[in-house]
Amino acid sequence: MLGPKSVRLDILDEQRRLCSKATGFFLKEQDGLFFYTTWHVVTGIDFLDPKVLSPPSRRTIVANMLAVEVRQPGVTAIGGNRSVEMPLYNSDGVPLWLQEPNEREHSDLNALGIHVPKFIDVVRVPVDLDPLTLDVVAFGNEDILPHILWDAGRDVVIMGYPYGYSTMDKESPEPVFLKRSVASNRTKNSGMTLLDGGGAPGMSGSPVIVNYRDRWWLFGMYTGIIFPDYAPDGHDSRNDRAAALGLMVSIDLARAFMRVPGRHG
Repeated sequence: MLGPKSVRLDILDEQRRLCSKATGFFLKEQDGLFFYTTWHVVTGIDFLDPKVLSPPSRRTIVANMLAVEVRQPGVTAIGGNRSVEMPLYNSDGVPLWLQEPNEREHSDLNALGIHVPKFIDVVRVPVDLDPLTLDVVAFGNEDILPHILWDAGRDVVIMGYPYGYSTMDKESPEPVFLKRSVASNRTKNSGMTLLDGGGAPGMSGSPVIVNYRDRWWLFGMYTGIIFPDYAPDGHDSRNDRAAALGLMVSIDLARAFMRVPGRHG
């Protein structure tokens, strides 16, 4: 069951108003259970062009996942919606998420306690879930495809919630599966792979899966879109969404940048 492993997110501002929608996933690791999504989702700041929000906002994530319960001995029911709130700051305003230690200098954001990752638009947030739910909704180390050169032209699948849309209904989270291909893994940012098309808003943080040797693997995270820079002289240079390329980060590579212990376990 791959669908339950993609989690629909509601992002709340400090007044607990819905400010955006996104996607993420749980991952069991050597040092505990973590929730993965993008840095730009937890901060609200553009990773490629970081600027201070006005006014600054401390966000909270509400994760919507399939509910899991034991109805009677030996009978487990899976269905409906379970919401789990994940604060992103402690009482002193210090971020609770973990990110790569390499950072870009940004004095204005640094003054607010926000640090811009140098390469990887990925964070992991320590969380706790009951074992029954964990077995259904979380990936494990054994599900991750080790970082290999995934050549241009290879197929991948983005598994997320465009505009927060679930293919079932709000009370039964079920993601959309979008088939894409690797457009290029040769980019100036070593943590970025280009896909031949993007997803929709709300899909940032989606797990990217691949079929390799007759099984599905967690391979990457979808992080957004980028527009080609080139426009012929005399032509309108405004961004054409039809020409947008998708952005993906290899999870194995992201965990290496974040120095996750036991990542090859």
